Amino acid sequence: TPPLQRRRAAWWASGVRRRICEFIKVRQGKGETLQTWEVTVSVGVVSEELETILYARVQAPPRTQVFDDAFARTQGKLEPDWTLGVRLEVAQALVRGLLEDGQSLLVGWQIAK
Repeated sequence: TPPLQRRRAAWWASGVRRRICEFIKVRQGKGETLQTWEVTVSVGVVSEELETILYARVQAPPRTQVFDDAFARTQGKLEPDWTLGVRLEVAQALVRGLLEDGQSLLVGWQIAK
């Protein structure tokens, strides 16, 4: 059995971990330099029984303007102060640490930007 399949089998046997994320849309720049993208504002990892394993509120990038946060406010029930939370790099390190301990596995998931 290939290593990834063995890890997946062990992961399923130990209790499924699910991830939950909320995103907002931000923009930066003006005119031709205007850029828009989605940013992560919360990251959660829960067990199969929905017990919270990890939760982190993530700050919006500095010097950006939020132009769509409806989903995070209505579905995620997050307050709209997007300066609250940890830097994205900290949230990435928390998830990476959870995976590096060898007892968890996330498949096909990425926190970018």
